[in-house]
Formats: sequence, structure tokens, C-alpha cells
Amino acid sequence: MSVFFTSSVYNLVFKATGISIILPITALAIPVIYTSIAVLNNVYNPFGNNIAVITLSFHGLLANLSLIFLHKKYRDYTFNRQVQRKNTVHSLICPNLSYYHSAEFLSNTVHIFSYITFPASIYGCFLILKVTPKHLRNTKYILLHLQICTFFLDIIVNVLETPFVFFPSSAVKLLGVMADGFVPFKILTFTGQFSIYALGMSILFVFQSRHSVITIIRWRMTKKSTIILYYLLMYSIGFAVITICYIFETNIEKTKLEFVQKYPCPAKEFFENTTIIITSELTIPGFFLTISCLNLSTNILIFFTSSVHYLVFKSTGISAKTRKYQLKFLISISIQIMIPVIALLIPMIYACLALFQSIYNQFVNNLVVLTISVHGMISNIALILIHENYRNFTFGYFLRNREMRKKSSAAPSTIFVL
Repeated sequence: MSVFFTSSVYNLVFKATGISIILPITALAIPVIYTSIAVLNNVYNPFGNNIAVITLSFHGLLANLSLIFLHKKYRDYTFNRQVQRKNTVHSLICPNLSYYHSAEFLSNTVHIFSYITFPASIYGCFLILKVTPKHLRNTKYILLHLQICTFFLDIIVNVLETPFVFFPSSAVKLLGVMADGFVPFKILTFTGQFSIYALGMSILFVFQSRHSVITIIRWRMTKKSTIILYYLLMYSIGFAVITICYIFETNIEKTKLEFVQKYPCPAKEFFENTTIIITSELTIPGFFLTISCLNLSTNILIFFTSSVHYLVFKSTGISAKTRKYQLKFLISISIQIMIPVIALLIPMIYACLALFQSIYNQFVNNLVVLTISVHGMISNIALILIHENYRNFTFGYFLRNREMRKKSSAAPSTIFVL
């Protein structure tokens, strides 16, 4: 595949270079051929001589036109001047935005957060694998799945992509390590969007799994085939909805100009060639993304409310001890999930408001990305503080040392009488 791609690119470059050389050579060859014919046949024609000189003088113009039109990089740069002129006007009439509106602020802050988030996420995985009691073996893998999805989103946002967004447009400038163009832009942005959906699916998996172990619920999902089909359907919906964002034709320069006409003073990074428009059509993808989020949220709420309803109001058929344990764990896991979910919901709600109310504020856009980048750290703090086993293991060492110091200070001193 790579050999075919390389050879096809070489052929394309060879053809473009050949045409760009042939056109000006033709402008040189015509006067040379006419001069040779005139000398050999003793022909004198002042008009023909003038045409030969004029044709010769045009060969440089033809060479430059061929260079621009036949090579995509030169053509894109040449016809991108309109946006560049907008950038010049922007620098003249717009006030200088503060450091907190810049891509540099976002990049530096996200990378600082990553030094805290990554060790915390790894420690969270360690706690789930090593500290979870044996009788919670099945629950351990559910929590681990949620932890891995959270960690993956952290890697996407904090390291690989670090998106500098321009809500209410779909313009994005990537600041992460994958922003050098090695991976196609749309694959990166699609992966980032789908990782958020996958995190939502991991939350759904937590509540569906808890729902399925409550034996008094008649309509719970217990068959493996039913569960597989259910999750295939849910993942397919998410995949299809996110794909809608990429099926519309995108005119980057036109969309940028329309945005500048509506919001004359965006951040200066908006005018850079590395700032890409995901889609020019926002209404249809926005509608379907909203429906997808509502669908996922509704499924989560159905499993959660049904579990609470049966454990609180219809608990006959299970022992009081089992009911108490299941209700306690359900409340604990709900609180653990709700805290980081709020950190994700706030940016999503603002993005919808910015889209439908036409709000542009680059500082708030940066806060949106920062909020998403810290959700993993918040999730790990909630994991440790809410679950007793993880909390005791984490703070046990310090608490034991503190108790030993108290005992040593309270113990009576020994007196030796000589």
C-alpha cells in the first residue's frame, strides 16, 4: 500500500513538473523556430519579428503561472492571501488579547496538569487492581474499564491533541505532539470526539452492570448475546453521529472569512494555516450530537433509577445485608462518576450555548479545554476519597505514623532509681 502511494505521488509530481517546464519552453521554442525559418528562407517580416520578441518576453510569466497552478502547495498559499490580508487588518484594528486568550497559555497549563493527572491515573489503576477486595472481583474490572477510558481521554486531550478551539465555529488548532501532520487531522479530531463518547459508554457499562446483578429486577440484561448486541448498537450510534461531522464538504477559506465577518477579532491563531475547519455545516451535526448525548444520558438514567427504585421500594426477595451493600455501592459509584461528569458536562453545555447563541469568547474556550483536561485528576481524587478500601490504603501509612506518634508521646517515661 505504501509503495503504491509513494509511486503515485512521484508520478503526480513528475507530471506537474513536466507540464510546468514544457509551457515556458514552448514560449521559447516558437521564436527560435520562427527565427530559424526566417534565416534559412531569407524571410523578412517586421510584424513576425515583433511577435517573436513578445512571445519570448512572456516565457517568464508562463513559467510562474505554471508553477503556481500546477503545484498544490504554491496554489493554496497564493489564493490564501485573502485570509492573510484579514490577519493584517486584524493586527491593525483589534486590541491585543491577554496571555490567557492565547494558545501558549492553554498548551503550557494543560501540560502542567498532565504531570499531576498521569501519575494519579496510574495510581488509580494500581488501587483497583491490588486493593479491591476479593469479593468485589467482578466490580474491579468494571472500575478498571472506567479508569482506562478516563486515562485514554486524558492522553488525547493533554498530550496527543491539546485542541485550541474557536467556538462557536468548528475551527481547531492542535497543539499536542501529534500536530505535526504525521496523522491526518480528521482522524485525530474523530478519535478525540469518539474517546469522549467511549467514556460515556463506560459510565453506562457501570450502571448496566450494577443493574444486572440485582436479582429482583425482571427485565435486567443477563444474556451475553443481548449485552453484546446492545453495546454494538450504542457504539454504532455514536460512531455514525460523529461521522456526520465529516461528510459535508468544507471550504476552509470561505468559512474562516464568514467567521471573521461576524466576529472581527478572534485570536491571532485563527488565521494560521494549521487552524483547520472540521465542517462548514454546524446545524445538522450539532442536532445529531445533541440527540446522541440525550440517548446516552437517558439509557444511563434508566438503569440508575431502576436500580434505586428496586433497592429502596421493592427490596423484598433479597436479604437486608445484600440490599444495604448494593445500595451503598451504587451510591458511592454514582458520586464518584458524577463529580468528573460535571467537569465534562459544563464544557458540552457551553459549546451548545456558544453554537446556538453565537457566543465567541476565547478565554472561555480555553477554560472549556482546561476543564476537560482536569476531569481525570478529579475522577482519581473521587475514586480515592469515596471508596473506603482505597482511602484507607492511601492515607493508612500517614494515619498509622500519626497514631504511633500520639502513643509514644502519651506513654509514661521510665524512671531509673540508682
